[in-house]
Amino acid sequence: MSMRCQWMWLLILVLMVVWGAIPCGADELTFLDQHPELKAQLLQWEAEAPDAEKAYIAILRTGSATEKSDTVTEMGRKGLRGKGSILALLETLGDRTPTKSTHSWTDSGPAPTSPGQEAAQALGRMGEPAFAPLLAALGDESELVRVGAAEALAEARDRRAVEPLLSIFTDHSPQVREAVARALGELRDQRSVEQLIAALQDENSGVVSAAANALSELGDPQAVEPLIVALQDDDSDIRRAAAYALRDVGDERAIEPLIAALKDEDSRVRRAAAFSVGWLGDKRAVEPVITALGDEDSDVRRCAAEGLCWLCDIRALQPLIVALEDENPRVGAYAAVALGKLGDPRAVEPLIVALKDEANRVRSAAATALGTIGDLQAVEPVMATLEDEDKDVRRCAASALCEFGDPRAVEPLIATLEDEDNDVSNAAASALAAIGDPRGTEPLVAAFKTRKRYGRFDANYALSHSGDPRALELLVGVMKDEDDNLRYRAAGALAYNGSPQAAKLLIGLLQDEDEDVKVRCTAASTLADIADPQVVEPLIAALKDPGFEVRKASAWALGKIGDPRAIEPLFAATNDDHKEVQSSAVGALGKLGDPRAIPYVLPFFESGDKWRSFRAAEALGKLGDARALEPLVAHVVASSQFCRDAVKALGALGDPRAVEPLIMLLNQQPLFTSVAAAKALGEIGDDRAIEPLISALDRDQPYLFRTAAEALAKFGDRRAVEPLIFGLRDKYAGVRRPAAEALGKLGDVRAIQPLRSRLVVEKLPVVREAIEAALVELEGQQ
Repeated sequence: MSMRCQWMWLLILVLMVVWGAIPCGADELTFLDQHPELKAQLLQWEAEAPDAEKAYIAILRTGSATEKSDTVTEMGRKGLRGKGSILALLETLGDRTPTKSTHSWTDSGPAPTSPGQEAAQALGRMGEPAFAPLLAALGDESELVRVGAAEALAEARDRRAVEPLLSIFTDHSPQVREAVARALGELRDQRSVEQLIAALQDENSGVVSAAANALSELGDPQAVEPLIVALQDDDSDIRRAAAYALRDVGDERAIEPLIAALKDEDSRVRRAAAFSVGWLGDKRAVEPVITALGDEDSDVRRCAAEGLCWLCDIRALQPLIVALEDENPRVGAYAAVALGKLGDPRAVEPLIVALKDEANRVRSAAATALGTIGDLQAVEPVMATLEDEDKDVRRCAASALCEFGDPRAVEPLIATLEDEDNDVSNAAASALAAIGDPRGTEPLVAAFKTRKRYGRFDANYALSHSGDPRALELLVGVMKDEDDNLRYRAAGALAYNGSPQAAKLLIGLLQDEDEDVKVRCTAASTLADIADPQVVEPLIAALKDPGFEVRKASAWALGKIGDPRAIEPLFAATNDDHKEVQSSAVGALGKLGDPRAIPYVLPFFESGDKWRSFRAAEALGKLGDARALEPLVAHVVASSQFCRDAVKALGALGDPRAVEPLIMLLNQQPLFTSVAAAKALGEIGDDRAIEPLISALDRDQPYLFRTAAEALAKFGDRRAVEPLIFGLRDKYAGVRRPAAEALGKLGDVRAIQPLRSRLVVEKLPVVREAIEAALVELEGQQ
């Protein structure tokens, strides 16, 4: 081969590496040279990794980009992403060779990804073992490693990373600064507000946009004026990001600038402005947003229609009726939704016409809007739509008929129970239950028996709420079906009914010794959900049933009911000849909370049997016996199985020695364990929990936020006030409502003005009620 050819091949190889056609080797981790102890620890963990994990680690070091990405995913699925893989994952952070995801999809197919992105996600989800290595990796010489470390710390959602991230926010690499801005937005800590505002002046537009998006997540009013300035930037991407950020901050100072942005030269900015100013709900925006309904760009018109859904002003009636016929179906669909919210009968005829629109989404939205308005002249046109070719249209029509409650719809809805789409048939079942016509009962039972899948409003729910007394007898007949799952659902429907007649029917099933044992167990379990005193004695009698399954289910039910008549019989059941019945009785005694049960529970606690000892420890915790502390703590530290029950028991025990283990659980998965830990810390009331609970105010997890807020309200510590005020601006009602409730209970007058400001823009009634109640409590203290 000539020298010229050799040079040509060398040039091609270099270009292939640059373009990602040949996988690049992992960047050498220079930061480990500055942390020899950390390096030694990572190497030790890798040496101790299981053989299966070592095989994956080898692929991370030698495989192609696609193999590396797939390997990280596979490791997560098989639970092999342990401490041993941290070093290899850190080495993979800098590999940004484009690949396609095997577990994340977009409308156009598999989502784009890279080995570095997958490694960042894996490290972020690994928790404490990866935290210190990731902080150290922020100082690596490779900018791609620094980017990956910032992404991983964002995934970890650990606010200890805020200060280290802020320390590199002046990094010379725009990629790193942008990644840091995104991470700070994910972490949502107020310490980052000032530097994010300063980053709005960055020379790189990507950094500015990321900072604006982060400020949008933080929702701090300090950002309003700088974001208004950014709304005038020469770069349209920055103006667009600023418009969305101003929406999320939710300050009335943004209204006029956003109205002005409706005339921006860039259609993407006009879209953001139309949606944002509409979402803020200020009536000054009504006429300008109506004008935007005539914009030349169809997406601007769509955002304007969506904005008018929030503004809900009668001035928009005629423009929205015109917009129903827009060439863009999404404009027509949002116009229909907005008309439904307006509730004006003048919209009924145009919406009936829209039921025959060419676009499925317009027909669906029109059916829903007609149900919301509730004008009975629309019943028959909506009934006709039950035969639409599109399943979503049929589902929306059935749901609309549920809102009308008109008996003319009964026969068409009965026919719709046979729809091939499960969601459509479930919506029809719900509508039949709402109408309450006796003609629907037998078809509902038939649908109940034949449907293979069940949704929220399925025939089970419908029968239990139909109000037809024949439904009870029919459900009892279903209880004798050979299908176990069907019998279980029938019993559940009887429990939802909750009537004395339902209780009597279930008691009969429980007492019928010729009935299948599984059916009798289901009957016993279901009786626990019926608030009727007559169920207690039959359940007590069933503690002596020949079938241990029935005895076990009856003991569990008695514990759930909590009637003191069951205490003595449950004492006797702790001597049952079957271990499962004994354990069920012990658990029930714990729920009953009578200290006389302690001598009966202690033998199980000291039995040496792991499962029985745990159940006894759980019961002793609920009974207030301090001997349960150590085994319960050991259990929650060592195992996630049944961890939530153990955590609840520690909270009931109220021993401050449980505080540190419970704090550890606040940042762990699964979520319900973290929630239980937050609740338990509130019950114990030890001041050491205050700062960790403030950190647990995770706005991406509304349930955890609510529980942590409730716990902090019990402490009465005013350090929680600022984070809770912060929560008032969250996009989730499940965060805003508990934030308002907790602020009212804390009694700090600093919350009055933020609560008043939120009340001006808050649209959801449940949140408004919480804010108003909090203001009553706080203003009464002034």
